[in-house]
Amino acid sequence: MKNLIIVLSLVCSMTIHASENDALVNEVLPIPLSVQKVNPTPNGKPFGRMPVAMPELFVDGHTLYLNDVYTDDVLQILQDGEVVFQQVLGDSVSELVLPTTFEGEYEIQIIRGNYCFFGYITL
Repeated sequence: MKNLIIVLSLVCSMTIHASENDALVNEVLPIPLSVQKVNPTPNGKPFGRMPVAMPELFVDGHTLYLNDVYTDDVLQILQDGEVVFQQVLGDSVSELVLPTTFEGEYEIQIIRGNYCFFGYITL
């Protein structure tokens, strides 16, 4: 009987901790991205037929979490079509804090060679 009470209390505490963790995960929102081709190659080579790897972006407040970014990727934040923030990303960049003065809706772009991945965020 004593063992049953211990097991039940452990199960209840695990359920409480799981729901707390779910609440934390829900605050980090994925940013849906689209892709378009930009900057045609100057030597006339066509674009490759292989699909391009999409980066993954998540936002939590003014913090961006980045997955699958490469050394020469360029992150741009635009408001009303004007670049208000730009940074060259590296393989080791996985988190980026945006200025707290940014408020409202912004377009976010990651430029990788001839491709531009873009989406929209509200800060």
